[in-house]
Amino acid sequence: YPSALEPWAARLSGGTLGQHPGWDPLAVAVAEAHARDLELHAWINVYPAWLGVTPPTPAEPEPMATRFNRLYGDQWVVWDRQQQPMPLNEQYLWANPGHEAAADQIAAVGQDIAARYLIDGLHLDNVRYPDWEYSRDPLTLEQVALAQAVEPGLDRKEWQRRQVSQLVGRLRSAIQRIKPGLWQSAAVWPVYLETWDWWSAGDGYDGFCQDSIGWVDQQSVDLICPMLYLASITADDAQYQALVEDFVARAGGDHVAAGISADYDDFAVIARRIDMARAAGAAGQAILSYGVVNQRGYWEQFRGGPYAQPARTLLPEASRRRVGELLQGQQ
Repeated sequence: YPSALEPWAARLSGGTLGQHPGWDPLAVAVAEAHARDLELHAWINVYPAWLGVTPPTPAEPEPMATRFNRLYGDQWVVWDRQQQPMPLNEQYLWANPGHEAAADQIAAVGQDIAARYLIDGLHLDNVRYPDWEYSRDPLTLEQVALAQAVEPGLDRKEWQRRQVSQLVGRLRSAIQRIKPGLWQSAAVWPVYLETWDWWSAGDGYDGFCQDSIGWVDQQSVDLICPMLYLASITADDAQYQALVEDFVARAGGDHVAAGISADYDDFAVIARRIDMARAAGAAGQAILSYGVVNQRGYWEQFRGGPYAQPARTLLPEASRRRVGELLQGQQ
């Protein structure tokens, strides 16, 4: 989408970062979704600032990674346990959730999308720290020390959780001011607290400083989508069921959509997991992903099987009417 804050993606522009492709994919997606009575929630990849080992080419607007390097050096990225800043790598370069400018940029992007597009919600992804070892950057260590002087016993992980939660709450407040009733959801780590001996990939709360249940309790999000398509969960029904039930028990079923992989050789596995999520009391499911469903050719199995009956809308009717009135007033 055209933005004064972020350049056009190269994948939309024939490989040239910042080049307008001649159309607005987000506007088209919103229009096509609403024409089919579907909601469209805009996906925001929150803390990743760049992908890959090759730095951004010059573009307008200036890419966040380039501009922040120029303004803040290596202070705006996360640092590892050896107190070394994360370099460009094969995966994402992560912004530091404790850096004020990073939070400002992310909040501005979310508000801009909510203000200019007729979306039905924002969906936040990678809204956490990248791994348990981050972040030992000088800014975080300094701010933690200052906070500990006021609040003895505060540890770094709790301070970091607060930074992420503050951003989620800030985005929630901003989009509610712009369009009251607009939903906010988040894809969250598949284990909230590590209480199972069969899980070794860390938990959201301690490992990634992501208090997803706290967000629900604080009404910062309407819906969390646990990523129950990672690691051993994909192959083990018992693990999947245990984690769905845990999230529903902690957050309440109305606030949980169970993540399910579509990458199975047999659609019956997907249908079984949908049934398990429903039996646990989850509000819905989040299928990963459109591309996989397309590749597998599973659309008709969804249509004729577990999704044969229309689902109730996620938005409360009163909120839906209010959003509709606001959006009509902008047209």
